[in-house]
Amino acid sequence: MEKLKSTAAIWTNATESFIFGAKLPLIHNLDKIAKARNERHPKTQTVRRGKKKESFPENRVVKRGFSGYGSYVTLPSSPADQRKWGSWPEVPFEEVENSWFQQELIPGLLTSQIGEIRCVFAGGKFLYAFHTSPRDGGGITTEHVMTVMPLDLLC
Repeated sequence: MEKLKSTAAIWTNATESFIFGAKLPLIHNLDKIAKARNERHPKTQTVRRGKKKESFPENRVVKRGFSGYGSYVTLPSSPADQRKWGSWPEVPFEEVENSWFQQELIPGLLTSQIGEIRCVFAGGKFLYAFHTSPRDGGGITTEHVMTVMPLDLLC
């Protein structure tokens, strides 16, 4: 019992988890940053769930908020059955069902040479970063990033 008393559970507060879990508010902020810096950013539009046999929009990446690590993501190259609404079970939460969106494909994110850098912050301070990229045969690889440099110092 003493050990339990000295342990603190850490989790994002409910409001933060809800806002950033949806992904769309974060994407909106990234759009504003890209526009202010005159940088390219994939166009994002919300998508309403279609009928079970209806296909996803063509040539678009379709994602759902409140998911992570490649879950609830379908690419233009995904098998046809995975690009139909019936392949993705509905959930009883309206907020989750309304968090589907589509983006243009960025081919570089699909190669192991590029992938994504994911940064972790707590209390407004940078903690660490890791690189994720697709693994041949499915799944993702994760590598710790040893150093980071802010974009404004690179330009």
